[in-house]
Amino acid sequence: MKAKASITYEVITDESAENGDMAEHGWWLPGGWEHPLEDTDGWHDDVLAEAQAGEFDLEVGRAVRAAVELGAIHEIQILGDGLSARSVDAPCDRACIEDGEHRFYWLHVKGCSPGTLARIARVLRG
Repeated sequence: MKAKASITYEVITDESAENGDMAEHGWWLPGGWEHPLEDTDGWHDDVLAEAQAGEFDLEVGRAVRAAVELGAIHEIQILGDGLSARSVDAPCDRACIEDGEHRFYWLHVKGCSPGTLARIARVLRG
């Protein structure tokens, strides 16, 4: 299996938290592009098909660098040939604070050797 990585995001608002849910979630790409799998417009089958086709896969090094910038350096878990890490509440502008919006990012890495995963974890931990 070729090593691959992706970054996903989720948005939780005060209202969605009351319902124990997310307001939006999907894939994040460098440049700040977000591709919601589900949002206020509903479920997006086309985004799921793109994800399954690898459209949102990133080169591992690029994904790790982006994850560090996004703060996805917490709760690092290595399971088998994969790794995941998440951000705490990401920094946001005044508008999202006023809206009660909380944004989280997740790094997902698959297909790496144990040594590579350990190196990635060290980079994430700083």
